[in-house]
Amino acid sequence: AQVYCKMASAAVSPSRAGRDVQPSEMDEWEYSWRRKARAVAPEVQRELTEAAGVLQRLLDVNRHLHGAVRRKKQELRQYEDDNKQLSNKLAAADVRQNCRKQVTDTLSDGISRLQDPMGNRQVVELGNEVTQLEGKIAALNAANVEMSAAHKKDRKLLEQQADVLKGMRAREGELAKRLEKLVRALNEAQRNAEGTFGDNFTDYRVIKGASAAKVLGMVVAPQMIVPGAVPDSDVVPEPPTRPPHGARPQRKPSQRKTQESEIPQHPTPEE
Repeated sequence: AQVYCKMASAAVSPSRAGRDVQPSEMDEWEYSWRRKARAVAPEVQRELTEAAGVLQRLLDVNRHLHGAVRRKKQELRQYEDDNKQLSNKLAAADVRQNCRKQVTDTLSDGISRLQDPMGNRQVVELGNEVTQLEGKIAALNAANVEMSAAHKKDRKLLEQQADVLKGMRAREGELAKRLEKLVRALNEAQRNAEGTFGDNFTDYRVIKGASAAKVLGMVVAPQMIVPGAVPDSDVVPEPPTRPPHGARPQRKPSQRKTQESEIPQHPTPEE
């Protein structure tokens, strides 16, 4: 085809002067070849066109073949990956099979030991121990239920006693208030009548063997106690009071006289 192309180009190409090549200017052999090439130029052109079509078809076939080869290579890589995963799974299956074999051997040894008389005796002993433990657990559960019932009963009783104690404390507070009023009234009455009895003053808050100040300090709040009273002391000074109009101011009995007044004295002839 290349030779024919050269011949055709030489046959159809004009000279530099714009005219055909004359036989006198070249060899006869070359002229004959150019004439033949000019004669076969259309056929060569047709063959070239056909060759170009064939080449295009071959290129299309080659492109399709390259695409098929590329797809086959991708499938091959996928097959290799699948093969690798399958190999890993087979290796893991072998490991599991070995583990199962070991477990089976261990169970077989245990069964063989249990079939021995010594093994049966151990099983029986373990069964007896389990039975005893179950009995103890049942007994403890029953005792726990009983203790729970007793605890509920005691708790209810404690709540009732707490209510009763609360009521008693309220009553004690009320009685303490009344006792405080009574002591104040007695001391005030004795103070008003002091002109008749002289210095023989008896503090009813501090009575030997029955100290009202201590009782009031244990029962009532501090603000409910007589002002100036000291609950932990047997001698509590009386707060000063204003004497009535026209009366002589009375001298407050000292602690010594108060203590002496606790001792019973016989009245004098003048009294």
